[in-house]
Amino acid sequence: MPSFLVVTLVALAALLIGLVVAGRVRRRRLVAEIAQQGVLKSAPAVTCGLLVHGTTKLLGFEPDTVHHLDVDLVLTTSRFAVVCGRGMLVDARVDGARLTSARCTGPGRLVIEGDIAAPRAVRPTFRLELTVPDAEAWALATAPFVDQNGVPFASFSPVAAPS
Repeated sequence: MPSFLVVTLVALAALLIGLVVAGRVRRRRLVAEIAQQGVLKSAPAVTCGLLVHGTTKLLGFEPDTVHHLDVDLVLTTSRFAVVCGRGMLVDARVDGARLTSARCTGPGRLVIEGDIAAPRAVRPTFRLELTVPDAEAWALATAPFVDQNGVPFASFSPVAAPS
């Protein structure tokens, strides 16, 4: 019976390692695909906190739960992408999908917010909190991808209390 337990544990470890490697391969493939457009700025393996607000999942990440993951940031003249092991978290373009907000909230802290494409009256949103050494430079570089009419999470007007 102990040999069955050992075989099961080894199989589970191999499966877990395979999933991690597959995520890294997917991330590298997507970054290489974007890099063909000419990279202006990139940051590999950035620590990220992801919060999805609403009822819609983003790449399988559950809403209203903080997810911690490593992402790659890639910036070209016409595209800004945030790539994780599950795929493309953010794919903002100058002439297409836009971000709601991209700002530096402190030294090394970059916050990116946007809408999730969903056929609903109230669009679900996401928030990425990234730890990058040059957060201010990233906030300035992503400015062309931010919708000037967008409302960031922190700017939602509070509901007035009944008088």
